[in-house]
Amino acid sequence: MEDWAEIRRLHRAEEVPIKEIARRLGVARNTVRRALASDAPPKYVRAPKGSVVDPFEPAIRALLTEWPRMPAPVVAARIGWPYSLSPLKRRLAVIRPEYVGIDLVDRVVYEPGQVAQCDLWFPPTPVPVAVGKERVAPVLVMALGFSRFLTATMIPSRQAGDILAGMWLLIGEVGRVTRTLVWDREAAIGGGGRPTAPAAAFAGTLATRIRLAPPRDPEFKGLVERVNGYLETSFLPAAGVSFHPCKPEVDHDRCTLAAVLDLDVCVLCVVAWAEFSVFGLSGLDGEVMPRSDPYPSDLSDAEWVLVEPLLPPVSKDGRKEAHPRREIVNAILYVTHTGCTWRSLPRDLPPWETVYGFFARWHDKGVIARVHDALRDLSRELEGRDRQPTAGVIDSQSVKGAQTVDASTRGYDAGKKVNGRKRFIITDTLDSC
Repeated sequence: MEDWAEIRRLHRAEEVPIKEIARRLGVARNTVRRALASDAPPKYVRAPKGSVVDPFEPAIRALLTEWPRMPAPVVAARIGWPYSLSPLKRRLAVIRPEYVGIDLVDRVVYEPGQVAQCDLWFPPTPVPVAVGKERVAPVLVMALGFSRFLTATMIPSRQAGDILAGMWLLIGEVGRVTRTLVWDREAAIGGGGRPTAPAAAFAGTLATRIRLAPPRDPEFKGLVERVNGYLETSFLPAAGVSFHPCKPEVDHDRCTLAAVLDLDVCVLCVVAWAEFSVFGLSGLDGEVMPRSDPYPSDLSDAEWVLVEPLLPPVSKDGRKEAHPRREIVNAILYVTHTGCTWRSLPRDLPPWETVYGFFARWHDKGVIARVHDALRDLSRELEGRDRQPTAGVIDSQSVKGAQTVDASTRGYDAGKKVNGRKRFIITDTLDSC
């Protein structure tokens, strides 16, 4: 460094010839010429020695030729990778675009603080929530458009209170709120095509806006969709992470299950709350509401064995059902037994929107009637009777109609002095409707 500066000073400032500079400094004349021709001081550069990935690159390219989007952990298992995943991931980031092209997400450029994309990811692996009880819980994922930073937290359910509480937690971890929060048409956020009242109030409080993606357009929020794919392939127990319940004597019946994963550009923290009691969660504060006994309306194991084959099979298309069918039926029975409204379902049952959706679809398709008829026939057979009754008891009831009931669909019962409608019910001798 000193010789380079001195050579340039002698030649350019004092106009000393190259031969004299070489004699004074004791260096070769070619060294003097190279110093005068260079624009920067000489710097030693070590010759590259190659990478540990080089011997494996032909096998990697063979896999990517057939499966361009194969995740790095799967590639490592296929090629017998003996080192850490970091150098393999860096090489895959370089050569994978040769096989899959440029992702549409990478073509979009965002400004700092412009947008954050949100979505719910439903891991198929159940999480222990009580002794001997597991449940599939959604994970709220948030990805920032500019930095590609992502964060996520497990929430109790898809109800508005749980989702908004999770968003508040994630935004608090980021420390700032973006100008726009992008969501798909999640029922609790904007299922009707516009933000719901709780979501609009949440956005107004934070001085941001919620933008809903067009229907059936997952690429509108492709960044967070890619994150969900990463979680699906790299976070679940098959990738080396397992869920285990906590020990009450160690952590006082409460635990925090945390998994911190090292990503290429950020750190993901997924936290699940669990308590040793029958599963029940409050969406407002994240606390667990224990209930020690099932509801009187819940199906017993023997009853569920009879009812389950009568229900439609679980569809293999679309998103996996987040709640077991038995819990859906228990929630419907809770409404029929207590007479409460759908919105009044307890928090330890599936969300009322989900329960009512199943009830409405099953009613329209005749599933409710078929289940009722099949159970009635079975009960008669168990009593030694024919499946079809030969006698019945009929009765009627006059119900007062509200002022909004059309006059053409109501009448007047002179005997009971009731202006409204009359309904009839018929039963057999076993009190089966």
